[in-house]
Amino acid sequence: MTAESIKAADIAPAPALLLESEEQKRAYASGVILAHLIEEQLAQQKSLHITLNKNILLAGIADTFTHQVKMSDNEIRQTMAVFDEQVRVLTQAQSEKKQAEDKVYVDAFLKREGVKKTKQGLLYHIDNLGEGSALKDTDTIQVSYKGTLVDGTVVDAPTIDNANEIFRVANMPPVLRDSVKLIREGGQVTVVIPPATLEKPKGGQDVSPLNTVVIYTISVVAVNRIN
Repeated sequence: MTAESIKAADIAPAPALLLESEEQKRAYASGVILAHLIEEQLAQQKSLHITLNKNILLAGIADTFTHQVKMSDNEIRQTMAVFDEQVRVLTQAQSEKKQAEDKVYVDAFLKREGVKKTKQGLLYHIDNLGEGSALKDTDTIQVSYKGTLVDGTVVDAPTIDNANEIFRVANMPPVLRDSVKLIREGGQVTVVIPPATLEKPKGGQDVSPLNTVVIYTISVVAVNRIN
């Protein structure tokens, strides 16, 4: 990206002193949001081993604002058609590989002694039952939990690392609520959630919001019972 194209498009970092009015803040915030969207797209492409040059990408944005685009509309359409097909093929291959890895994990988990299945389709293994009576909806509990993908990527956990969270059982997210009711105070359960058991998104589309296996390790650290 050339200094001339940046200057011509007025794309320069806005100093803090210029962010005084609501109009200036809205413009800046809109730019930040746009940049985050682009970063997310680049990260997704990188996971497919596709890397786009950020400077050239920014040059395309700047040249569009200054009406100095260096490709014809037809060239842009053809280039993006080929690129979109490449992304589609790579995404499909990545998805098929992930599904195969998930199946291997689930099949192995099912072979563990003591693994059971809930009515909702969750697979679970009680690592440690704990002590005391079964939890009630009125109980308040301290919980340690972590949700990961098969490759270890963390997708759900307390906002503070290694911290416990306090919940009223009745107010817990469905997966956590159903899981803690399987154990007692001091207990731990491992729950494997196949994609088919996840809640469907609003609108009735027959697609899971997270099309992958999620593994939860959940411990009930302490219980405050309300009679």
